[in-house]
Amino acid sequence: MINRSVSILLVSLLIAVQSHAAVGDNANKPAVKSVRTAGKTPISVPVHEIPAPAVLSAEQLAIAERVQVGTSRCELAVVVTIRIDARTAGRFDLDAGHKRYTLDPVVTSTGAVRLEDVTTGAVWIQLANKSMLMNQKLGQRIADDCMNPQQALVAQALLKAPAPHLLDAPKEALVPVLAGKVAQEMVPNTIK
Repeated sequence: MINRSVSILLVSLLIAVQSHAAVGDNANKPAVKSVRTAGKTPISVPVHEIPAPAVLSAEQLAIAERVQVGTSRCELAVVVTIRIDARTAGRFDLDAGHKRYTLDPVVTSTGAVRLEDVTTGAVWIQLANKSMLMNQKLGQRIADDCMNPQQALVAQALLKAPAPHLLDAPKEALVPVLAGKVAQEMVPNTIK
């Protein structure tokens, strides 16, 4: 009788420890939603968590004004779409294939537009003539040589009149005139 009571107590204790460990393991996992398909067993699909609204600094909001939204075509037939996040001023939603990122502007020393999703490690770098999407955590590029129509015009202008090399002496150079963020023509550089 005592052996049976001890056995029941040990089994109860073991079950309690396992259930507590399972709850502790699931505390750090994303929420999972069960989806039923017609005639098949249910499958688990991770639910996309919406980040809390952020308060961005004045510098970040100034960077956000320079972000070019819309669709960009990249190497290897990758299409990237950037939209303004309706919930938070200065924040952007980026779709690349089946992935979605919520990006915040980051201040850079070079003046390039940089947007980051700190949870996933996604980084969007926007230059005048192209953009790229990288995964900082994995150390790899997701999409490279991305261009929207405005960047394609700047890239064409740079092919006709390349920018001077950093080590060359300053020369008169042609720079694109931007009207409404679209390159209209090339004119001599008047900055001395």
